[in-house]
Amino acid sequence: MNKKAFTLVELLAVIIILSIITTMVTLSVSSYMKEAREQSFDALVNLIESSTELYLAENSANYPQLEVAGSTFYIELNDLVTSKYIKANIIDERTQQPIPLTTKVYVKVINKSKIEVDFRYE
Repeated sequence: MNKKAFTLVELLAVIIILSIITTMVTLSVSSYMKEAREQSFDALVNLIESSTELYLAENSANYPQLEVAGSTFYIELNDLVTSKYIKANIIDERTQQPIPLTTKVYVKVINKSKIEVDFRYE
């Protein structure tokens, strides 16, 4: 009788090759996912900093510090949410955890027409 069939060694070789390919794909996808989460967080930081600049431009009368070059102060995310510059539920895409609204956005006044905004959240 001449039966054609796979041997146990051939089946094991195929399983090992498929396992290696699966591992490689999984590692590649997970690194892309991590990079995408980092980019999403960077975009969130840019949004918060831009929203802070807009908030301060439209509410400059409430912040006399803006008139003093070299001064530094902060506002909280809650100020931006209350004034509807950003949404209330802010999620850190890296950890999938909400960012507390008490988190501070630091502002440094360079001169009357220029400020630096820095949102630090780790």
